[in-house]
Amino acid sequence: MQLKKELELVIEKIIIKFCKKNELYFEFWVKDDVTSVACFSFDEYYSLSDICFDLFSNQPKFRISLWQQECIDNSNFDVNYESYCMGKNIDKKTKTTF
Repeated sequence: MQLKKELELVIEKIIIKFCKKNELYFEFWVKDDVTSVACFSFDEYYSLSDICFDLFSNQPKFRISLWQQECIDNSNFDVNYESYCMGKNIDKKTKTTF
């Protein structure tokens, strides 16, 4: 159980930095699993993987929120966050990803 507690403490630090960077408020972990998906203010949901990528690759403030909003606004938009940050986006004319 010690290893689990250590993991939770490290993830808590990551969440605190992520919230400060993106001006979000942490609400809860889906299924109380700190290695899965977290819910933040305004019903934004991000995986731990996307949260870590956002922080560790120094993405601009709010980029992850913009990506999520584009996913919501465009049902055909199926670009993951890392690819989005590398420049993949939706072709507005055909509504397909490239």
